[in-house]
Amino acid sequence: MNMAVITGFAVAMSKALFAYDSWNVVTFVSEETRDNVKTLPSPLFLGTLGVTLIYALTSIAYLHILPLSAAANAPDQRIAAEVARIVLGPAGLGVIAGAILISTAGCVNGLILSGPWLYLAMARDRLFFRKAALIDAKSHVPLTSLKYQAIWSITLILSGSLGARGAQLYSDLLTFTAFASLLFNALTVYGLFVLRNESVRSYCVRTGWWPIRSSPRSTWPWRCSFRFSSPWATPGTPALARW
Repeated sequence: MNMAVITGFAVAMSKALFAYDSWNVVTFVSEETRDNVKTLPSPLFLGTLGVTLIYALTSIAYLHILPLSAAANAPDQRIAAEVARIVLGPAGLGVIAGAILISTAGCVNGLILSGPWLYLAMARDRLFFRKAALIDAKSHVPLTSLKYQAIWSITLILSGSLGARGAQLYSDLLTFTAFASLLFNALTVYGLFVLRNESVRSYCVRTGWWPIRSSPRSTWPWRCSFRFSSPWATPGTPALARW
């Protein structure tokens, strides 16, 4: 298996991983949750299970309606739109477009409002800018963190809009987001081992069947390979997306 195959597989995986990303966003607002040790595990498990079932069943339906040969030749690889066109006719394209708009708006809304709480927690632990820990007296939300988030988002958009790859901005940012998220997910897995070795365990949540089930260490090789290969797989990717 040569490097071209590995990098191509990494980019393809970025789209699949993006579909399952944000499973842990609920933990960003854990500080605002009552009895979070008991409350958070259920939505984490049910959310992940629900998304897995939805995507698995959807993929089965796509393969049943659209053979692999036809899927490979779908315009711009828009599999859902092609399936909707086959099932519903020309109106199917409008249905899919509307569903994507609603889904995107809900996802963006949740990520924008939950992300700043993570920066706030990092700032309180002296891992981020100190001003990010400030809470607005009127709205009781971390407005400074929201501003930092907006500045970084605008920077990414503007950096990707320059040059010949402006039309590929969404794809580039999606790849960047996926491998950056995977990097921090890998660090989270590492954090599990650190916390289990700490003398203070009052904040730890035990997991069942440990260590009989597959160890989180087994996820590190493919996480690291994806992390370092995916940003270089697409020529012309903006510099910020590479680093």
